[in-house]
Amino acid sequence: MDSSVYCLPADLLGEGADRVVGTVRDRAGVPGVTVAACYHASRDIYPHNPAYRVASLAPGAFYAVDPSAYLGPLRPAVSPSAAGRDILAETCRAAAPLGVQVSAWAVLLHRDDLDDRAPGVQQNCFGDRFPGRLCPASPAVRDYALAMTRELCRYPITALRAEALHYQGGAHGHHHERCLEDYGEIACFLLGLCFCRSCADQGFRHDVDVAALAARCRAYLSGVFGSAPDAPSLTEACGPEIHPYLAARTATVTTLARAAADQARQAGVRLTLLDETIPMQAYATGHGFDPAASSSAPN
Repeated sequence: MDSSVYCLPADLLGEGADRVVGTVRDRAGVPGVTVAACYHASRDIYPHNPAYRVASLAPGAFYAVDPSAYLGPLRPAVSPSAAGRDILAETCRAAAPLGVQVSAWAVLLHRDDLDDRAPGVQQNCFGDRFPGRLCPASPAVRDYALAMTRELCRYPITALRAEALHYQGGAHGHHHERCLEDYGEIACFLLGLCFCRSCADQGFRHDVDVAALAARCRAYLSGVFGSAPDAPSLTEACGPEIHPYLAARTATVTTLARAAADQARQAGVRLTLLDETIPMQAYATGHGFDPAASSSAPN
């Protein structure tokens, strides 16, 4: 079984790639390191880092972005926290003589450096746009994700760890987000369900009356906001057409992931998808993943 130590940009910015890679191999005995090459904003506690104890990093790329690789309206912005350094290249150079394999970790469709005017952002049944949550059904977003895949795979990496290569829900992912009432899982899911034009087009192809479905979602959510109880199922909340609409979403994500995997494979790189439910549990408490606490939300 292959193993790898995941490193955030602050690890490498503070300690330097040579020291980090050497520690991973010699002290941890692990043959691989995974570098966050494109990441969202973060703040982390580093008890032993020589440069800082609390590191707050701006979002963006920590590799050398080539603007010409992105033909559409979306392209990654280099993080100001990178201070002009190519963290991924530094790690690859440090790892090569030690025989340590390098993987790149990229947060693809979660962009908290964008606002709600950005192309391809998700939009709920009320027409509210979600800044920084890119919709995988949008052609511009798909072009962006595939271009970043190709660009990262030009580095001498073994694997590309793709995070957020999918739809994102109504909670988590925005600064100081608040929901002052518990409206239930069904309501929370429907509030974040995307009804942008690209998703509507996909729904039409699956014979869904998207306008009617969106109207039922609005009516249901309005009832919940008015103290009606959460429904026991999605079908009871908004009708049976929700299921082919979700099937369209599944097809959207599956085809995008397959296209990204094909792009990586052409460069000799293996693409893997990250399941965010496990790390979210770990970093929320600091006590690691509890399998008994895992749950599956409607998707």
